[in-house]
Amino acid sequence: YGRPILGTARSVQGLKRDDILAFWRAGYAPQRAILAVAGPVEAAEVIAAATELLGDWHGGSPRSPIALPSAPTGFAPHRVRRRFESATTQIAWRTPAIGHPDLPALEVLCAAIGQGAAAILPVKLQLEEGVTMAVWSDMSARLSGGTFSIGLYPLEGQTVRAIQLTLDAIRATVSRGLSGTRVDRAKNALITDLLFGEETVDGVAHDLAWYAARHGGIAARDEYRTALYSVTAADVHRVAREWLQPNHAHVVAVDATVTAKDLRRAIAPPRSSRKAPRKAGIASEILHGAAVWVLPDDTAIASIRVVGFGGALAVPDRSAGLAAAWSQMVVAGAGDWDATGYAEAQDRIAAVVSGISVRNTI
Repeated sequence: YGRPILGTARSVQGLKRDDILAFWRAGYAPQRAILAVAGPVEAAEVIAAATELLGDWHGGSPRSPIALPSAPTGFAPHRVRRRFESATTQIAWRTPAIGHPDLPALEVLCAAIGQGAAAILPVKLQLEEGVTMAVWSDMSARLSGGTFSIGLYPLEGQTVRAIQLTLDAIRATVSRGLSGTRVDRAKNALITDLLFGEETVDGVAHDLAWYAARHGGIAARDEYRTALYSVTAADVHRVAREWLQPNHAHVVAVDATVTAKDLRRAIAPPRSSRKAPRKAGIASEILHGAAVWVLPDDTAIASIRVVGFGGALAVPDRSAGLAAAWSQMVVAGAGDWDATGYAEAQDRIAAVVSGISVRNTI
């Protein structure tokens, strides 16, 4: 936010009653107020009561827009000379203002990254790596812009590692996106929260006031929810690439043991460990009567294709037996695995298996 929200000791000590009243009259004016009522009431009765109770409320004028603080440029370490009892870190990106069409997908991405026990960062940083006491993600959208932030409470001595793991997870999301299952889980959590808010009149009134204040009308509530329901994994991948590039992150670490050099190391992109593909000849041999061809290289992904002659032309007109047998064989199991065990084995190594029978081959 770029400003001292609480002021300074001198400014707070200097406040007088007249200063606070003047602030109230200038900022909390009828032109800037919204009254939202939900419940078993009649609109005419509400308006009549409001007119009687608030009719003499006047003064003030709409506040002019507040100028945004200048954007940080480059790496600028700032050491706080104060003893803190624990370490904390915030990593944030600038995001668009209220009303931007990317916000629903960004909110789904935020939930998938750090909201809930099964979200990406809690699983990675707390359960698997054990480098943080807590990790969370949050979004703030305002009229002049917004933020996507990740908060960490690193364990002692783990601040640099926690930052590295967090940015690695963001890089992976920007590069590969998220699975449809993870996106759907995040959407369901967000939609459940929205529906839960409608269970009380207080929640409904809050929604009415918030959307009227921030969007200029309550129709925006249903529009936003419709957009949230429609978010796809492709949408999430697109907004991750657009708004969460790791080199655009603002990283703040409150940890007396972390030096500027440490922080530079934490936020630096990892060096590529991938080697250039090895030039090698194609190996071939006959295995159980089948021709086997192998092209070795050092890339991270392997692919196997088994091709047999036959296909649709080898099957009698009224039978798809060969095609059906082939398809069932590659998806139903192998060895001692049933279909579920086989699927789990595939997932463990991120494998995709499929089979098809076409005109001349299977």
